[in-house]
Amino acid sequence: SETNKSWMGPHIRMSLPSF
Repeated sequence: SETNKSWMGPHIRMSLPSF
């Protein structure tokens, strides 16, 4: 989701959150 970039940043595309 684009909203996830608020905490992870633009690299959320290549690095999926483990939590």
